[in-house]
Amino acid sequence: MDFAPAEPYRFLGEGKLMRVERVLNVRNDRMIQGVLFITTFRIIFTPYDVPEYVNDPRRPTMEGLACIPGGFIIALMGISRLENKDKGAERGMMSIHLKDLRTFIISFKNSPVDVSSVFNIVQPFVFSADNIFAFYHKASSAPQPAVPTSASRANGGNTNATTSSTTSSPSSHPPHGCVDGWSIGELTSDYHRMGIPDPLWKIVNNHEYKLCGTYPHVLCVDT
Repeated sequence: MDFAPAEPYRFLGEGKLMRVERVLNVRNDRMIQGVLFITTFRIIFTPYDVPEYVNDPRRPTMEGLACIPGGFIIALMGISRLENKDKGAERGMMSIHLKDLRTFIISFKNSPVDVSSVFNIVQPFVFSADNIFAFYHKASSAPQPAVPTSASRANGGNTNATTSSTTSSPSSHPPHGCVDGWSIGELTSDYHRMGIPDPLWKIVNNHEYKLCGTYPHVLCVDT
């Protein structure tokens, strides 16, 4: 029985870029039809014919796709090269070459979206350091990277392809978001969390790193 693939779970800071219906995952032995989900972090292909438990939108992750023939999840930063494999074919085929030497071939011949529209959306998030997902993961206060302007025209009036274009331009925000990394951990508070100082351990201030230049500014030493 076929199931309409649900929207995949997205991590905090992971934005939706595009959903494309009736895409073909071209394998050596056959073509598998399904839905292509593109986010600011991943490319996810979900076959139409999947067990119901994998399609449950309440699942916190989609690791079950790794066990489903024809399904895959690709981290955008794992991509080394994108190319139009068959420019003569209607709507085109996209070849995705990964840094671990795997290759995935996606055909858009049955899809309402052509390969150029997908290229315009994916490329800025694969080959630009400004849009690396690690800079936005769990950064709820940081502005999110946006779909390129051309992406807003990718639908062509089709309801089978959806994009998100509610955020600012990718170049309009600082690449590292708004999270101050120096404030994430505070040694004194962490020592207090562990019950230190106590009869066996004490806290020593390594003021201006004069006590030891390669140790933190606050030390925990035995009494």
